[in-house]
Amino acid sequence: MKIGIIGGGASAIYCALLIKKRHPQYTVEIFEKEKKVAKKLNATGNGHCNLLNRSISGSAFNNPKYIDKLLSKYDYEYLKSTIESFGQVLKEEGELIYPQSYNAPAYNDFLQMQMKRNGVVVHLDSFVADFCPIDDKLKIIFKDNSSILFDKIVFACGGKSQANLGSDGKLTGIFKKRGVEFNEYRPGLTPLQIKEKDITKKLDGYRHHSVVSIINNEGKLVYKEEGEVLFRDYGLSGIVIFNISTVLSRLNLINPTISLDLFPEYSKEELEKNLIKSRDLLGDQYLLSLFPSNVVDLVKSMNLKKPYEVADLLKNFKFSAPKALGFDKSQVSLGGIKLSVLNDDLSWKKDNRVFFIGEMVDIDGLCGGFNLSWALISALVVADNI
Repeated sequence: MKIGIIGGGASAIYCALLIKKRHPQYTVEIFEKEKKVAKKLNATGNGHCNLLNRSISGSAFNNPKYIDKLLSKYDYEYLKSTIESFGQVLKEEGELIYPQSYNAPAYNDFLQMQMKRNGVVVHLDSFVADFCPIDDKLKIIFKDNSSILFDKIVFACGGKSQANLGSDGKLTGIFKKRGVEFNEYRPGLTPLQIKEKDITKKLDGYRHHSVVSIINNEGKLVYKEEGEVLFRDYGLSGIVIFNISTVLSRLNLINPTISLDLFPEYSKEELEKNLIKSRDLLGDQYLLSLFPSNVVDLVKSMNLKKPYEVADLLKNFKFSAPKALGFDKSQVSLGGIKLSVLNDDLSWKKDNRVFFIGEMVDIDGLCGGFNLSWALISALVVADNI
């Protein structure tokens, strides 16, 4: 059996290793258009490579029922043992799982070493231009018009996020031509641009732990999450904001509002009492006991004179017109090959010799190792059924 894998990211490498582990006699070749494989992997987890999440469940993904069904077989312990079976030692930090090196480039090097040891052939600078069936084979056609025949093809070429790291979505033209249905890509896990940039610009670089809520145009809470918010000149950033951006895209709300509770550990009444106490002790400079001077200057510029007014702001700091930044700032692409056109083994219903895995498929997760988990899960599905 000769298998060609298009793309050289995490899902492609996982799939190649798993196929060779199950079928050492198979020929497995990876075709990567960049000069290095898995460039995007080097940037994951702030360079630490968050591989898994102990609390993985369908709720972290855009299609919870589909993921929960797969997790009934490929649960956390199975995923963990799979990575360990490659020889990788893992490091646990609460719910998050990393390579022991705590270093994404080191993990990348480890995976490349394992591919070499297991006989996976990697072709760099290989631009795939098309594919087509030829009798009982599949032909991969390259940009220079050369071609190679394979028994089966696995597409693992990512989405459209961070083109500088290899994901540019250019192969979507091939799929349209061949009749592979997919949902258009959208940027996910991105910072948010907001209307009140004049406010966030004054706080540029400031971080504050908050509960971030999405409020619909009827004033109802539709989602909330806790984490550190980073204020930027264009709007809001930080892991919790990345997740909020993806949830906003999934919900497709009209005129939503983002609300920050900067002191979730206190009720509004408790916060007001603390502010009054600080004011009585410190006078007009009492806010300096809570914030750096640029934040204090901003609050003062809003002409909030009473502690209850300040408490209202700090418990419900509202921002409007949130808009995800583009693909160059996104960590993952939303959208991709429709699940409805794929079989349970992630093969294409029109030709079950063609498979799709990883970010190519319309499955996306929140921050916390979920997208790399999907890369592994989808690779396992194909390796177990190819």
